[in-house]
Amino acid sequence: MVAEFRNNFNKRFRMRVLLPGAVILLITAVLCGGALLAAGRGTDSLSLMAQQGEVFRVTIRGLDDLSLAQESVGLCEPCIGEASSADPDPASLHDVGTRLYDLYDVQETYVLDSRNRPVYASVQRRLAAPAAYQRVAPEVDRFVKLARGEIKRPSGRSNLNERLPGSPPEPLVFPPVPGLSDEPMTAFPSVQTTSSVIHATDLVRIGDRVAFVSAMRMARSSEDNPEATAEAPMLVSLRYIDEKFLLNAAQTNYLMEARLADSLEPRAGETSTPLMNSDGVPLINVFWKPMLGGNMVINALLIPAAGVFVVISLLVLLMALRMRRLMKSDDEHLAELEQAHVELKAKEAQAHHLAYHDVLTGLPNRALFNDNADKAATRARHGEKVAIVLLDLDRFKNVNDRFGHFAGDALIQEVARRLSRVLDRRDAVARLGGDEFAIDIALYRAKADGRDCYRFFTDSMDETVQLRAVLESDLRVAMATGTDLSVHYQPLVDSKAGKVTGLEALLRWHHPSRGWIAPQLFVPVAEETGLIGALGDWVLREACKVANEWPDLSIAVNLSPIQFCDEGFAKRTCAIVREAGVRANQIEFEVTESVVLDQNDGVRGALRRLRSEGFRIALDDFGTGYSSLSYLREFDVDRIKIDRSFVQGLGQSVDAGAIVTAVVTLGHAMGLQVTAEGVETSDQEDFLRGAGCNVLQGFLFSRAVPANQLRDSLAGRRKAKAA
Repeated sequence: MVAEFRNNFNKRFRMRVLLPGAVILLITAVLCGGALLAAGRGTDSLSLMAQQGEVFRVTIRGLDDLSLAQESVGLCEPCIGEASSADPDPASLHDVGTRLYDLYDVQETYVLDSRNRPVYASVQRRLAAPAAYQRVAPEVDRFVKLARGEIKRPSGRSNLNERLPGSPPEPLVFPPVPGLSDEPMTAFPSVQTTSSVIHATDLVRIGDRVAFVSAMRMARSSEDNPEATAEAPMLVSLRYIDEKFLLNAAQTNYLMEARLADSLEPRAGETSTPLMNSDGVPLINVFWKPMLGGNMVINALLIPAAGVFVVISLLVLLMALRMRRLMKSDDEHLAELEQAHVELKAKEAQAHHLAYHDVLTGLPNRALFNDNADKAATRARHGEKVAIVLLDLDRFKNVNDRFGHFAGDALIQEVARRLSRVLDRRDAVARLGGDEFAIDIALYRAKADGRDCYRFFTDSMDETVQLRAVLESDLRVAMATGTDLSVHYQPLVDSKAGKVTGLEALLRWHHPSRGWIAPQLFVPVAEETGLIGALGDWVLREACKVANEWPDLSIAVNLSPIQFCDEGFAKRTCAIVREAGVRANQIEFEVTESVVLDQNDGVRGALRRLRSEGFRIALDDFGTGYSSLSYLREFDVDRIKIDRSFVQGLGQSVDAGAIVTAVVTLGHAMGLQVTAEGVETSDQEDFLRGAGCNVLQGFLFSRAVPANQLRDSLAGRRKAKAA
């Protein structure tokens, strides 16, 4: 009877309350999800149009750069005079072709006389026969005639990147673009040449390649008489849109994996837009993988949409609760009976728990442990390996005697909690009585191997501990004898001048039997054993010797966070430098973010003392930790060093380049110098120099060398730079 009544209640509650509520929530979820998807798709459409605009901007910039390069190189008086002579000397004009190639990547340059006959040709920087012009003449002659005023464009006017006779550049008005603008859009001329230069500049297809082309009169015309130079020699330049150009465009304009193809079929994840000349003729298709912001919009709107959904869910819940109270008024007696039944079950479970668990800690007691141990022994007889560890607390009686049994109980409970936290299963720990605990483990190796695994004890588990002990002993011997430790120095190179402005002191250890020991192995040993203070003082003294020998170079010395724990560290450091006769501003200390973030008054006082004495402070490995504006503003540092992981990522990911550029911009905005370490390739050097990085460091320039090899190393770098 009771069961039937309860089933009727549940059925009525589901049909009258839960079903309508579920329908409401479903409709809300569908509406919110549809709105989010619509917003994301709209954003993706706008992003795609914006990136298509980036293709247009890349084209415009390429055309303007080419015409400006022609004016910068080709309108020198000697060049004009030679080109205008009756018998021009190609060798004398070759400087024009080589400079355009070296400075602006112009692959082909031609000079035509007043009758449009080629008198000079340069192809890929090499002097070529003038007849080489005939290969491109069918497509290029039209631009020569436009520049001479012999023909006009279909529109009758100059495009945005050229200056044709009698047609100064004027803005172009485009019709409105639905979804982007309801008003006509105006494109203004971007041509960068001076008004006295006449040239036709556009895109052209030559064979299966597309190039920027510019034909320029080799004479400056006046506004009063532009036709006076109509018969001047003509400078024709071609810059092909090749892989190098596309890679630069991808990095600058975020056109990921850009490529050119005649086909209209995109690859997976690609979009495309036609590349057209200024007359609207399609030449080739540009494909790239677009960066779409739809997911970002969805993520941004997700919280508000979730909030709306939660509000509606709460309203539905309130309605369900109200209905449930009304419907349940006739079910109170049944609830009381069920509650009594639940309490009885709970008491039975509690009694069972007390029989097999310790009252103080809640851990399994001796009885449950014995039962589990018997089961484990049975499994062991069938080949399963079992381990039992007995653990007790040393001098536990002293705790009870001195602080009382309440403190002893609290200690037992805390130990139980800690043991339980480090194990995956609570019943793996048992309290046998008093201060004794049992544990089934090879715990520390499993934790060291990344958790979520199991390990059996082997002799090899002790090798790591033994190695650290051996390194500690050998390091003490090396410090005592002073024979195996040395300081090497790596140059710090000014990115603009390309000269060495400083050195970083790097500690090295050549073990008599193990060879070179990596600093990552022995420096932590020195920190843990208290040797880092004496080791750091020794490195500083060695660096001061080099500073005396090279007074024009700064010396960077790394400091361990452990050194700042010594109250006399700052005072002792200042004394070492003064005794060596070195200026404090010649020494730059490199510290980690943990030192700058340390709230200890002693650490902060040491940093202030070093700065007040004139030492410079550099923040090492910037970008790998918390790296925020707040502590850069709060603590005075002179330099930030970009971590090598970002430098090594340049050219491999857009994120790395964006991060490096942001760090440099941040550093300069804060008035700080910026150093990049780990520079290994010329491409990395070029990017960092272009980003504005002040100082570069890495194997591209030199490895760290001992002090006695510094003079030869620096002399060799000067010779290489001069060459």
